[in-house]
Amino acid sequence: MCRITCPGSTVCDEYEETLYARLLRFEALIDLAWEEGMQHTPSAMDSLLRDTIHETIQMLDDGIISVAAINPLRADARHNWAVNWWIKRALIIYDRLVPNRMLGDSLESKSVMDPGRTFYWDNRHLKFSNWTETQFEAAKIIIAPPAIAQKGCFIGPKSIHKGIRIEMGAYVSSDVFIDDGAMVGSCAHIGMGVQISKNATVGGAMRPVELVPAVIEDRAFIGSFSKVSAGVLVSSEAILVGSVDLERETPIIDEIRGEVYRGYVPPRALVVTKRHAQSGLNLPHIVYYRRDEESRYAARDILNTFYRNVRIE
Repeated sequence: MCRITCPGSTVCDEYEETLYARLLRFEALIDLAWEEGMQHTPSAMDSLLRDTIHETIQMLDDGIISVAAINPLRADARHNWAVNWWIKRALIIYDRLVPNRMLGDSLESKSVMDPGRTFYWDNRHLKFSNWTETQFEAAKIIIAPPAIAQKGCFIGPKSIHKGIRIEMGAYVSSDVFIDDGAMVGSCAHIGMGVQISKNATVGGAMRPVELVPAVIEDRAFIGSFSKVSAGVLVSSEAILVGSVDLERETPIIDEIRGEVYRGYVPPRALVVTKRHAQSGLNLPHIVYYRRDEESRYAARDILNTFYRNVRIE
């Protein structure tokens, strides 16, 4: 199951059929290499496998495929995201077989993103190391230093990223704002219109391959210093206030509906951290749900309205 997009807004049957067959070949080759235990060395790596890995990373970089994808066969909103195992395997094989080398702004081609005197010992290239002004204008994105985006992550148009880190395999949709110090981990999926505040973390998940990475659905808001780990789904229009920590097994107490969730934040829920009376732990609590008429309001306006109505006695 692969997320496949066709260039432009019109359907292109020939392109889709060719791409689908190509992806099937890639999947078969990568799965075979995985089952063989990746008993290769970088120097002896099969050229076909090497080309397949690099083409897979390029398709991730272009947004043609993504690690996380909606499974239309699953009706339960809590579990309707699935993972493309073979793409994860391709990334793991890449890290295993491609050796580290010195990377840095003075060693690669100069570009408008050159922050100067920055060096890396790594095997993951930087997404924008060779970009030109024309490419940035065509992509319609704003990248403010010292932002780091690795090759193999996709960043959609009309997005603003200030001093952040986006790792290989991540998918960031259009109209997304990510503030200073935030990080989007490998394979994480960020929906359209999402806002991620300062120093927040959306966790990646390279291993195990069957684990769905962190998914933030459309128009959700992630507050400062909050953390969404792999295996957690934050549904559309949900709001996490600052310093909410969500692990896959963290109990999320729904004070409105009387439910307890793990790894799942329902649509339009407002989540805060509160002391849980029975356990004595500080746990995430759902204390409010956006109403239909509030959909057009910004998340911060919803937060301010909610706090304005809190009674302090």
